[in-house]
Amino acid sequence: MSSMPSYEGALKLLRKAGCSGEVVAHCIAVSRIAVEIAESCLRKGRKLDLTLIKAGSLLHDIGRAVTHDVKHGVMGAALARAMGLPASIVRIVETHVGAGIPADEAEELGLPKKDYLPLTAEEKIVCYADK
Repeated sequence: MSSMPSYEGALKLLRKAGCSGEVVAHCIAVSRIAVEIAESCLRKGRKLDLTLIKAGSLLHDIGRAVTHDVKHGVMGAALARAMGLPASIVRIVETHVGAGIPADEAEELGLPKKDYLPLTAEEKIVCYADK
């Protein structure tokens, strides 16, 4: 798929993955907040990829189709990769948990040892909107 899914396409992917209605509703709410934040930034002259923010915020919790623990980001990233989603969405899914997790903490939590820290403005906006 490597192209950015539309809003409806992202919702279909959540359902196809097996996300519950509650998770889908949460993702829709996070998306609304993320878009509000992004539009405010855009009005102030900040350059952002609004299409990425819309799709990434909808898909950020796709891993909750598999688990609801801290591993849902890593598992969701694997699902997103398997679905052929762009790397930018995979990064949002992987880095949104806990507002980012440094490598040492990740290892303590049973995750592969690497940094799961949001780096781009788009990743940070989705992460913040989820909180």
